[in-house]
Amino acid sequence: MTAWAIGLSGAPPALRTPSVPLTLTVFRGELREELRDRRSRLRDHRGDPLNLIRVMPAKGQDIMATSVFLARLLGPLLLAVGAGILINPKPFHTMAGEVVRSVTLVYLFGLFDFAAGLAIVLTHNVWAANWRVLITLLGWLMLIRGAVRILAPETIMGYAKNLLRNKQIMPIAGVVTGVLGLVLCYFGYVA
Repeated sequence: MTAWAIGLSGAPPALRTPSVPLTLTVFRGELREELRDRRSRLRDHRGDPLNLIRVMPAKGQDIMATSVFLARLLGPLLLAVGAGILINPKPFHTMAGEVVRSVTLVYLFGLFDFAAGLAIVLTHNVWAANWRVLITLLGWLMLIRGAVRILAPETIMGYAKNLLRNKQIMPIAGVVTGVLGLVLCYFGYVA
């Protein structure tokens, strides 16, 4: 350390500055030569790195990655549930009967449906004429189902009790869920 830095000397060291005065000039859009060369070298599918508007992905450009992620997440889940309903429908029928007899469970399942549906809708609200609309529709249906279960659990309980009396509901639910899971698995993992 210097004597001035620790307080032993009273005068600070002299600061030497250039004798040429500094001036500000207006930038007229002319690039220095090294930036022009760099600009032409770095042009590729991402655009010009000096232009942040082109470097940053536009809204909706990276939605395909979200679609594939959600297809990979939901596809195996729906496929497993659909296969379980078709292979062994009795436990699913028993569980559904127990859920419909409990206001608390109907309400809690409504909260879970609402949260999951809202998460899907917020991250993937794509209305395109392709497979990705299935994820969007699934998100909206979950959101609406959750809201109805939260707002009118007793009404849902009565409706579900009548629905569970139908013996064909479990095979139909298993087939629809399994096919939806297969479609999402195909687009998430194969296509």
